[in-house]
Amino acid sequence: MSPSFYFSIIIILFFFSGIRIIFEYKRALKFRFGKFIKTLEPGFRWIIPIV
Repeated sequence: MSPSFYFSIIIILFFFSGIRIIFEYKRALKFRFGKFIKTLEPGFRWIIPIV
């Protein structure tokens, strides 16, 4: 298999590992560099998995 195939798989896994679900009865807080930014409503959210 070619290197581009493996690279594609890594990118797809990276994307799916960042998907989070905020349930209907919960809220999430978004922080950037330790400072509160906003409150996230229920639904699907994508976060950067490495940071």
